[in-house]
Amino acid sequence: MIGRIALFVLILLSVTVGSALAVYGEVDPCRMLAKDHAMQSNKEGTWPHALGIDTEPWYRLETSQYSTGECVEELVNIWSERILT
Repeated sequence: MIGRIALFVLILLSVTVGSALAVYGEVDPCRMLAKDHAMQSNKEGTWPHALGIDTEPWYRLETSQYSTGECVEELVNIWSERILT
């Protein structure tokens, strides 16, 4: 019984980390958040993207001020909105 629970947790963790690597290429939540913000701004066609400016360093500077918990919370909120809408 405990072995099955441990296996389930291990599989769940592997899927979560694998998904983060597949989507963002990172496992650090704050870097993932910065990359997500940059991808969203590129999709929306903001002026920096239109000029060929990479916005990810700007968002990394912003998210470096956040704690890991704040970054995780923001990522959960973003993905919850995307899934539910």
